[in-house]
Amino acid sequence: MINQPPLWVIFFHDKTIVYKNNVAVDKLNPDDIEAINVLKDSAAVVKYGKTAIYGVIEVHLKNGAKLDTSKLNIDTSKVIKNR
Repeated sequence: MINQPPLWVIFFHDKTIVYKNNVAVDKLNPDDIEAINVLKDSAAVVKYGKTAIYGVIEVHLKNGAKLDTSKLNIDTSKVIKNR
């Protein structure tokens, strides 16, 4: 079996940050996390497409949370502004 990392999706204020490798979770403040959802199999693919074939970890941060994306090494081209 191929051991691939899941797709990470961080919901932060009015933005959704998509990250394809392991996020430096230790850089997130646990007090800022409102919820974590784990999607696998067809539920992940239906919601996020083929890039989520190895599963999805959704991290919802609380309003007022501070997120220093430079610490997470996130490709900012994958930041989506929610409407």
